[in-house]
Amino acid sequence: MLRACRRLLRPGGRTAFTTILEAPGLAPAARRRASAAGPRAVAMRSDHQRLLRAAGFQDITELDVTAAFRATAAAWLAESDAHADQLARLEPPGAFAQRQADRRAMLAAIDGGLLRRALVFARRA
Repeated sequence: MLRACRRLLRPGGRTAFTTILEAPGLAPAARRRASAAGPRAVAMRSDHQRLLRAAGFQDITELDVTAAFRATAAAWLAESDAHADQLARLEPPGAFAQRQADRRAMLAAIDGGLLRRALVFARRA
């Protein structure tokens, strides 16, 4: 996908995206917890910088935005809880409760230092 994005950019063009990833240096058990608490992409086998370089990008910068991500995740959870009755009626039985449980697990993983969020910038060579 990164190579396709690169082809769309003219030389010197820039791309940016946010991603949720494991904190560096986790023990295997902590990595499994981070992978379970985050989205599927958290379990990728390579880091974004290596993938971007392989796709032909340079000037790669990663900005940690975990604090803002944590604040947003907590606010989203709180507002969803405040309107739980109305929201739960819009989904199949149990779906809203499961989504809230997943959000709590992700927030706990952020608080536990297992997950972080980054804003990644890169330039096409």
